[in-house]
Amino acid sequence: MATLLENWRNLAYGDGLDDKKKEELWSGYFTIEKGIYEKILSNPGEVVEGTLKELADKYETEILIMTGFLDGINESLKGYENPIETMDEDTVVKIEIDPEKLYYNMVEAKAKWLYSLPQWDSILTEEKRSELYKAQKASGTVRRESRKIYPNDPCPCGSGKKYKKCCGRNQYRKWADKPLPRKGSGFLLPCIRKKLPVAGFVGVTVQPRTLHLLQSP
Repeated sequence: MATLLENWRNLAYGDGLDDKKKEELWSGYFTIEKGIYEKILSNPGEVVEGTLKELADKYETEILIMTGFLDGINESLKGYENPIETMDEDTVVKIEIDPEKLYYNMVEAKAKWLYSLPQWDSILTEEKRSELYKAQKASGTVRRESRKIYPNDPCPCGSGKKYKKCCGRNQYRKWADKPLPRKGSGFLLPCIRKKLPVAGFVGVTVQPRTLHLLQSP
């Protein structure tokens, strides 16, 4: 049986959705992600701890979306990582950010809508943010590859991560600043076969600031 993280990655990075449906998914996700970061950065010293389900309830989102959020923030925490590969809704997780690491990683992900949030003004000085920005930009460049790169291939930048978790994520960033799809819009996910099963999920309904993932009966 697929884990929550596998379900999230298959849904978000798999080939089961066409561009329009992926745009709806990512537009909704980025809006929710931004809202969670606004809350976290408003009290950056707070240690948020609880089960995955409790954190999803706290931030008023779905468990699968919270899984995606924890996947994204996992390398920006203070000296530890959550067990995202194996966690279920009852797994206890913790969010205690390392501000400098988080800002650097937001720049690396080209997430301008996150690293330009006004909450950063009271967390890191303008000089420190400029220093981190320049350090990241000077850290390396992505090599061009002539062959097609698939989501599970090693990223050509040399990071050691899979493409879908590294530079490949940026292809979805173009949807970040688009408005959330209208209330009540929805679509059915096609059956994703072969190596990309999305077990138990048949669709997504978009509502204000949340994505409702429809489970099969």
